[in-house]
Amino acid sequence: MAVMVFSPERRDELCARLAPLAARISGARRAKGLARRISTLGAGVVLVDAAHMSGEALQVVSGLAKAFAAGGPAIIVTYAAGRDDALRLAEAGATHLLPDPFTDAELLAAIITGRRFARHLAHMALPTGHERRDRLTGLADSAELRRWIERENRTQPVWLTLVNISRFDAVNEAFGHEAADALLRAAGSRIEPLVAEAGFIALVARLPGAEFGIALAGEITPERVLILAEAVVERLGLPISIGAEAVRLGCHVGIAQANAGAGGSEALLRRTAKAVADARSGIATIKLMTPGEAEVTDLNAALQADLRAALGRNEIEILFQPQISVSSGRIEGVEALARWRHPRHGQIGAKTLFLVAQQSDYLLELSAHIQRQALDIASAWPATLRRLRLSLNVTGQDVRQPRFAKRFLRRVEASGFPKSRLTIEITESGLMDDLPASARTLAQLRAAGCRVAIDDFGTGYSSLAYLKDLPADYLKLDQGLSAEIAGSERDRVVVRGAIEMARSLGLSVIAEGVESEAQLRLLAREGCSHYQGFLRAGALNVAALEAMVVSDA
Repeated sequence: MAVMVFSPERRDELCARLAPLAARISGARRAKGLARRISTLGAGVVLVDAAHMSGEALQVVSGLAKAFAAGGPAIIVTYAAGRDDALRLAEAGATHLLPDPFTDAELLAAIITGRRFARHLAHMALPTGHERRDRLTGLADSAELRRWIERENRTQPVWLTLVNISRFDAVNEAFGHEAADALLRAAGSRIEPLVAEAGFIALVARLPGAEFGIALAGEITPERVLILAEAVVERLGLPISIGAEAVRLGCHVGIAQANAGAGGSEALLRRTAKAVADARSGIATIKLMTPGEAEVTDLNAALQADLRAALGRNEIEILFQPQISVSSGRIEGVEALARWRHPRHGQIGAKTLFLVAQQSDYLLELSAHIQRQALDIASAWPATLRRLRLSLNVTGQDVRQPRFAKRFLRRVEASGFPKSRLTIEITESGLMDDLPASARTLAQLRAAGCRVAIDDFGTGYSSLAYLKDLPADYLKLDQGLSAEIAGSERDRVVVRGAIEMARSLGLSVIAEGVESEAQLRLLAREGCSHYQGFLRAGALNVAALEAMVVSDA
């Protein structure tokens, strides 16, 4: 498959992020002659980066749609504006809309599945005149959701997922009704494409208040529904801009199923609402309730059983997210990240993967497998990458194991990767069960030449009292703190205090989850030395990483 990328500002970045497709990829910054270049390349997919363009995007999309009759390439369009602009892009000829910012997985899924989204877009994003629509978001309303469930459930099972937006009342009070309405529109525009990409028979609706409903019909496994729910939670967790402010919403999710012929949308809605209430009162973000009222949370026992086989089948993939110097703008290191390529359920992220491992008492085996795999890949990097540092995550359970440091260092020596270019990352929460033992282990690793980073700082203790007792070189600001730097002055004071605390102890500060130039400018002003996040790149395979490093040279 050949792909043409059109982006005046992000051509090289998007081409690099698409490198894992192993397709012929070409990029263009100017619209002139674009249709001819697409024909010459034989592109089956065209990616138009409208998120970083003005009104020119509509002209480009419309021109391509006219230039290629039915049977031409799929036209996938990124966008960062509201729903009305997205609909205009669809009407101009876009076959799929990809809301920005997007993960590498979302980008690749859009390209790989290509034309399949035209069907979902027509069904889900554009009103046909027959459905009842919510005036604020343009989605189906609650009455239409009930009718849809009743109709589909006559012949097939129906799953219902309710997404309840948390902290919405506080946003409404702080910013006003217009801003709150804009947040709901943004939330709907983030949920809808995720459901379309999953490929289900589906309906997305906005319910009264700050709640959305996702109805799915057909023989769908609970794991697939949970994976979609987790993607929604992750997507809604990204910051949403309100004027100069960046607001981060959260949500609680309830899921229930009705068997074919069970009838009664009200009964399904009641069970799903009960699941949402349980999620809000418990520690889990997502709660699933089966028709027989047997309840499970985020993960299913089947995934736990699958995990052991996954290691032997090489289903755990290692990707690398660049860490960039704030002063030079160059990539100086990468963090190794794991993804589970499940044969039935598709890509499963690291958060779910490690939670499955923890629940199945397989965390140590998974952690060791990821460390070995990342070290083996990094030791075989091409010459262009051999100056980069490699950051490996270890768990609290790892560092509390007797003789872990010796086993780990033997693992590094066997790979051939130099210890002098290796950073060990551990979360602050992972240290606290046995701080003295954790500190001893980290000191042994540091004495052998490795560096140590305290990860996700700002999510737990964030205390000078324990930081001064740890042998560390870097402190990594959690993405929540990175987002807050662009918030109110009070938020900036909190972030500034965390950075000053680290610097007073001689630690370099790395900001995670940086997604905007405004965040980066403020973090740089406060003293961050490095950053990582979607502003520059998500998790990349080796080919995409090399392309990005070469383009920096």
